[in-house]
Amino acid sequence: MKKVHRDDSLTTILVGAGEHLINGNNLVIRSDMNIVGDPSVSRDKIVILGGILFKKEIGMCHLQHLTLQAKGSGVRGYSSYTMEDVLVKQCGHNGVYAHGNGIACRCTNVEVHQCARSGVLATNGASITLSGAKTTVRHNCTKGNSTDYGLRVNGASTIQLVAPLTKEIVSVGNGGGGDWGASFINGDINQIKNIEAPPNGEMKPSQTGLTKENYVLQGYTTVNTLRF
Repeated sequence: MKKVHRDDSLTTILVGAGEHLINGNNLVIRSDMNIVGDPSVSRDKIVILGGILFKKEIGMCHLQHLTLQAKGSGVRGYSSYTMEDVLVKQCGHNGVYAHGNGIACRCTNVEVHQCARSGVLATNGASITLSGAKTTVRHNCTKGNSTDYGLRVNGASTIQLVAPLTKEIVSVGNGGGGDWGASFINGDINQIKNIEAPPNGEMKPSQTGLTKENYVLQGYTTVNTLRF
């Protein structure tokens, strides 16, 4: 990871099959980058054991085609980020988290299951947008806290579900306070909303549909990709 932070020509970490243990609770990201599972390998066989933490003011980051399982939160973003085809499961805290005014997280076909606290959490002015037919937030809040929800907002934050998704379809079977809700200062349940899909797929993350053949089209060449 230090090599990627030091070398601006490296933009992507390509993760291969296996269980990849992170030293400490989180892999701390201090510069914009892509962390992408090998598309020739099943997502369930690419497992990162530990959380991902995006530091403040680092630009846009992207996670794709991998499984995350962490002792703490699965993904915490203090900068904007996108996710596609990611399973976040059995985390000891929240599943997917975005924090801060103007911070935006876009999740496409992301599944968040069996986390101890809230499944998807937006706080302090952040926004999280969920899209894609495979998106699910299920059986989270296993710790049983009444202030935790499958989908949870605090403050002036929002969670948006892009049609045909709805909160009723996506968030099912969560414990704690239930499948969706608001908590603490100025939270409003109406900040979790169903929205129409924009024209021309404008909400789709920029790095999508990766295969071996289109690494070059996506900018993932042997020159700027670090393999693990």
